[in-house]
Amino acid sequence: MASRRDIVRGGVALAALAVSPFGWSLARAETDGRRARMAPRGVDLVVVDRTFREAERFALDATALGLDVETFDSDVAPVWMNTLEPRLRAGPLAIAGLTAPGTAFCLEILTANFRAAPIARNEHAFGAVARVAPLLSAGTNARTALPPYAHVARADSDAPAFLTWLIETRG
Repeated sequence: MASRRDIVRGGVALAALAVSPFGWSLARAETDGRRARMAPRGVDLVVVDRTFREAERFALDATALGLDVETFDSDVAPVWMNTLEPRLRAGPLAIAGLTAPGTAFCLEILTANFRAAPIARNEHAFGAVARVAPLLSAGTNARTALPPYAHVARADSDAPAFLTWLIETRG
């Protein structure tokens, strides 16, 4: 059985091996040639794993709110290397997402080096409707960070299909 250390090492190794970005960004909402900014302050980026059927609706929901959306297929390393890490180095950042449990866990560990922590986390079964709005309100009401997601300690039959989450830098 893989330990958390093995999972983190694997995530870091994948990030180091990624040479070129192969993800794409969804088109952003435009209004009169300018970007519409309807989303509440504090949410800077939404990360979505396109391998889930529910991902398209979640990404479109985020785009409709005026949020930047980065998508990927299973491997978050290009998004980490080309978008998340540089933006975290530049300053505070709040990231919402829809990913597999393992991906969420790795992002929680990787962002911790930038004083970021999970603020909200919701488990979903296949076919569940996942919305961005509950994460936005959770971020504005959060006072304490959640512990890292313990997905490796769960039985496969008990594991959720995907998670929606919010990670943000803390004071």
